[in-house]
Amino acid sequence: MLIAERARFEAGFSGHWHDHPRAQLIYPEQGVMVLHTGQGQWVTPPLQACWLPRASRTGWRPRAASTW
Repeated sequence: MLIAERARFEAGFSGHWHDHPRAQLIYPEQGVMVLHTGQGQWVTPPLQACWLPRASRTGWRPRAASTW
């Protein structure tokens, strides 16, 4: 099953630590997302993706206004 969502976040927003029951493919179409996990930090530039396995504990923040 594939579920797609679109969201816009302003610069300075910070997503709280959480996890999801399904894997996620984070794909910012505009702006840069910084994803934090227990294993490290990943910078995801526009038009590139980051795979998060199911139940991965993550936090994130956009470096500037972002749409993904």
